[in-house]
Amino acid sequence: MATAVNMRLSAETNRGFDPTPVAGTGLSTAQQATVKTRLAAQESIAQAILQAMSRARGAGLTAFRPSDAQVLVMPGGISDAVRDAAFADVVGRAWSGSELSLAQWAEAANSLLQASARDRSSLPPGNGGGVSAANGTWYVNGQAFSLGELFVATRVNTYASLDALLQGSMNTIAANNRLVNRLNATLEAGRALSSGNPRALVAAYATYQAGRVWDPAYLLPDSVDWTVVRSLALAVVGSNSVLASSLTADSTLSGENWKQALEELSAVISSKTADNQIAQQRMESVMNVRTNLLDGLSNLLKGQQNMASGLNRNLGA
Repeated sequence: MATAVNMRLSAETNRGFDPTPVAGTGLSTAQQATVKTRLAAQESIAQAILQAMSRARGAGLTAFRPSDAQVLVMPGGISDAVRDAAFADVVGRAWSGSELSLAQWAEAANSLLQASARDRSSLPPGNGGGVSAANGTWYVNGQAFSLGELFVATRVNTYASLDALLQGSMNTIAANNRLVNRLNATLEAGRALSSGNPRALVAAYATYQAGRVWDPAYLLPDSVDWTVVRSLALAVVGSNSVLASSLTADSTLSGENWKQALEELSAVISSKTADNQIAQQRMESVMNVRTNLLDGLSNLLKGQQNMASGLNRNLGA
């Protein structure tokens, strides 16, 4: 599901903003129907006002009444009751009230468009809702945001997501390195022998501290159990793995079988090394995207600061 951002720092993760799904405001089916009728009226009245303002200017008028049917022509399909209620709720004046200046009419049209965008965002995306905008203000689930706020919030959340991906890749690389180091020590010890028990070999060089084999109180800080090696052998070599079979049976190997088991252990190590290369490439890609994101965010904030400074100078502030 698409997500927007609630402009509130996330207390749980201590980074980014709290994400919220673009799902509307949880209105019932009947409430959604009411909102759709209201926002349709708001949009129709706003468009009628803009057209009326054009007619008024052409006729040399500086003001007109809402009920002046020669200037303000409402399209069909909107009942008088819905029109009157929408106008009164948003503009705060009765449809049959006193005349308004063109500036007041412009403000009324803007208010109606803003209300329509807000109401539309309160609907679920599948029923005509979603993110809406009017005159520079964006609405998500009935809440107003500036474009700058949405840009910053979504970018910060993207940055937080990239950080999580980056941390995941670093953790994968670190875990693989620890595994490879233990398995390399096991492989080196195995190659010095002409026969042996693979489970005992793993226990002596990958699981337990020296001289403390089979004592669970003396596991290595980065210990690798024989069951892990068996799973890796099955994944890399397949069900016909000599190494996996001997680990399962706790059997002793010699001759070609011993050599085959060690070759398979070497294949497992190579596989994990390849995984690290992929994780490293992914990490570099994420870091590049992360850097570009920071540059874009910095440029936006700097541009806004420069624009505000320029306005202040022009206004003599």
